[in-house]
Amino acid sequence: MICKNCGAEIKEGSRFCENCGTPVEVAGQKRPVKPQRPKKPRKPSSGSLDSLFTGNNRLVIIIIAAVLFLALCLIGGFLWHSHAEKAKYDGNMQTVNDLIANGDYDSAEMVLNESIEMRPKEPQAYLTLSNVYIQKKEYRKSVTILKQGLEKTGKDDVFKQPIKQAEAVYSNNWKTAYREVLSQYDYEIHKYQEGPTEYSKRQDNTTALYDLNQDGTPELMFFAFGEYNAELIIYTFSDAGAVPLPYEWVFQWDGNGKDTDEGYHYAEAGGGIDYMVFTEKDQNGFTIVNKAVDDSTLITINKYEWDDGAFQNTDVIDYNSNLNIYGDDATYVLEYFHNGSSISDGEYADLRKDMLDNMDQVLFLTNLYGTDKKKEYERFVDVAGSKDILAMSYEDMMQELKPEAVQEEPASSDTSQKPDSNANDLFGKLSQGGFTFASGVGAWSTNVKFGPDGSFSGIYRDSNMGEEMETYPNGTIYECKFSGKFKDVKKTGDHEYTMTLDGDIELEHPADTDAVQDGTHIIYSEPYGLETLSSGSTVTVIEPGYPLPDLEEAYLEWIKMSTGSNEIPAQADTYYLLNPDGGDYGGYTFLFYEEE
Repeated sequence: MICKNCGAEIKEGSRFCENCGTPVEVAGQKRPVKPQRPKKPRKPSSGSLDSLFTGNNRLVIIIIAAVLFLALCLIGGFLWHSHAEKAKYDGNMQTVNDLIANGDYDSAEMVLNESIEMRPKEPQAYLTLSNVYIQKKEYRKSVTILKQGLEKTGKDDVFKQPIKQAEAVYSNNWKTAYREVLSQYDYEIHKYQEGPTEYSKRQDNTTALYDLNQDGTPELMFFAFGEYNAELIIYTFSDAGAVPLPYEWVFQWDGNGKDTDEGYHYAEAGGGIDYMVFTEKDQNGFTIVNKAVDDSTLITINKYEWDDGAFQNTDVIDYNSNLNIYGDDATYVLEYFHNGSSISDGEYADLRKDMLDNMDQVLFLTNLYGTDKKKEYERFVDVAGSKDILAMSYEDMMQELKPEAVQEEPASSDTSQKPDSNANDLFGKLSQGGFTFASGVGAWSTNVKFGPDGSFSGIYRDSNMGEEMETYPNGTIYECKFSGKFKDVKKTGDHEYTMTLDGDIELEHPADTDAVQDGTHIIYSEPYGLETLSSGSTVTVIEPGYPLPDLEEAYLEWIKMSTGSNEIPAQADTYYLLNPDGGDYGGYTFLFYEEE
């Protein structure tokens, strides 16, 4: 038998090839097959945790986990940043209170602007900055910053009344300034108003108010008689006060039918000259029409636009109707010019039509001295005459410019959301100086300064040079630096207010602790004279005019001690802060003083 694997001869009866070990197959015998163990049925893969972390599922889960982690980091970072930002904002506001108390309004303005940029939806910085601008006499900015605060925060209940008050302060400011200007021109205005020359007639409408440059504050315009004719004079108002706008050449007739370059005012009146001043729709400025009548009629139209702090003469249109007296028949020669260049009558008519169609508000208008053959000026008069004329007499304008009292909001049972108008007035006045509590003798005093928002800061100090030891040879000082804020100002009588402490008074160092600095023993204490106050405590403020004899005797004794006199004046000539819960003192007084 031959081995099928290696070809060697196999002995009879052998089961394996001795050469390669291959089993010997017997005819008809099949090779046994190794039985396989049946596989256990497996659960569906959709429910298997293993399947969640295999293949594409594992990638999806990693991405989701990464996104969640990133989101948590962003949220945590945002919350941390918001907390840090709020802490810095609060620190800024405390710094502002100190700056205001020291009268450093420029630095306070800088810090407040930084705070507004940091947290534009917080109203406090806007309100405080408005009061800072009032102290700096920048009244327009006071209004602007409050309107910005309303726009950014949307808190109408917070800003409505302060805006109203700031606008009233600003309005009274420019009104007072304009009244002073008119008073300076009293003689010149009345000279023109009464018609002093053979050419002019009485003109009652000589003054007008209108916001020519559209900045929110009207300009004052008036005709005042000069050397020969009345001239249009314009004043605008800025934080510097009422400022005259520079005169520019508009129209000057030399008597021979020629324009000259010697004019120096906006418009003339009298001496055979009519005039009209009006605004046009969508025009940031005004238009003047001058008509001079003699043997010829000259009409000059000048447009002015506000640019770079002044009115610039941007457009000039001339209509000249010159009488030709040469030859057999006298005739009129019509000429038209636009910015110095000759134009046709059709081009002039188009320019005139545009002006008549766009005429908006008429400020001044006269039509006294006759017309030319074409009645050109009357085309303007017909349109202007159909509109209301803003001009008024000197006397009416002085009445119009009288400052008005600030109108307060009607009383409401809910005062928690609406700032009291009394607060802005009172805190603004108190911030001009400081309160001092002292006996008039000895080395102790408590000094308090207010900010215009009701915040305050102060220091109590009592020196005892005899209390010394080797470790502090310079003696002992009892000291307390403190701060806080009052709110809810209410007028409770003539020259009398109350206000409530908003939260507890904060101390820079805890009371009853001490330190040694530069050889001085400092014992930190309570704010002497204020230590009985806590959140919600109410104090009284009386202002000049209050009848001092009406006060309780305890208060009067402190006034005597502070002034060094036994005489009590009939009325207060300054401010006093009174605490009805004076503890052992039976009430005490802070004397208000004006800073120099």
